[in-house]
Amino acid sequence: MKLFKVSGGMESRQLALETRQGNPVANCQTMYMSVNDRKLIAGLDAEHPAAIRRSEPTAIYNCHGLTFASRRTEIVSAQEVRKILK
Repeated sequence: MKLFKVSGGMESRQLALETRQGNPVANCQTMYMSVNDRKLIAGLDAEHPAAIRRSEPTAIYNCHGLTFASRRTEIVSAQEVRKILK
């Protein structure tokens, strides 16, 4: 697991994640949500007040991390997702 700094000085880490063929998959596991992420969530909540949320938003994983990395990290790049699917 590599530790590194992301924008705003927040600490993040990258897990050793590979495709079935052994190709590395770039990922990012951040512990704290950015101000922009919080604003986006607040905007979505305001736009969709009747939406049912199953759990609170997290900075640790995104939808691709949920699907391909067992809720352990974010996979941000579309290129990485294509690599996994290939």
